[in-house]
Amino acid sequence: MSFPRGYPNSRDIGPVSLATGPVFPMPKLKSLAPLVRSTNTATVPLPPKVKDHVYTTPEYQHWRTQVVARARNRCEWVDHHGHRCTRAWPDRMYADHIVEIKDGGSVLDVSNGQCLCYSHHTIKTNEVKKKRYQTLIK
Repeated sequence: MSFPRGYPNSRDIGPVSLATGPVFPMPKLKSLAPLVRSTNTATVPLPPKVKDHVYTTPEYQHWRTQVVARARNRCEWVDHHGHRCTRAWPDRMYADHIVEIKDGGSVLDVSNGQCLCYSHHTIKTNEVKKKRYQTLIK
């Protein structure tokens, strides 16, 4: 049996001995890259995220300071076992609206605010977005 030019064969490399007997190395495939095209699986590019002007006002900054201070710079997330998150300053804390502004929540009402760490803020925001989009689809 002869191999195409450029491929190693058992005479070039030699057998590898294992407990079950000699094993001859197989020639390596060059590459399938030219045969398999990549494709763009993205559906629609999302628009760039733009910060709402309300988050840059001094009134909002004061509201944020009050919400974070009330929580003593600690995440207020409570899990289903009743345990509060242990993350606290110097980690990044977010002043989050309990009822989001898009859903009719008050922008500057301190009772509509909670202090959350990054991961819990992301979880809460994604859950609210999911519910909002599900009501749009139905």
